[in-house]
Amino acid sequence: MSSKILVADDSLTIQKVIGITLANSGYELTECTKEEDLLSKVKSNQYDLVLLDFNLSEQKSGYDLSLEIKKALPKAGLIIMLGTFDTVDESKFADYGINDKIIKPFESAKFIKKCKDVLENVVEFEPPVSSNK
Repeated sequence: MSSKILVADDSLTIQKVIGITLANSGYELTECTKEEDLLSKVKSNQYDLVLLDFNLSEQKSGYDLSLEIKKALPKAGLIIMLGTFDTVDESKFADYGINDKIIKPFESAKFIKKCKDVLENVVEFEPPVSSNK
């Protein structure tokens, strides 16, 4: 059975690049370009991996979206996609269920490897006990 991947990015160019990059990998891709569409899809479908543009939402941070995704899909992997100049605090990743990150633009082989590694090693997400998120 092929893994289902949700690609959440408002750039149609990135959507196309990811589609081409993963075309021969046997994954089933679903695309979304808006926060509302993303949240609707994660609540009504089962995905094995979510590729999230960390700046997809104007209202919510990438961390907030990550947490919503992982609450709806605790067994799914989550890779955040960052712009070249975006900065993130990697020490927060575990608290928000983020498994890995990749900087856009990315090398195809490196991107495929990250997807494969996260899909093979994902563990069910459990929010931290002391979390007020």
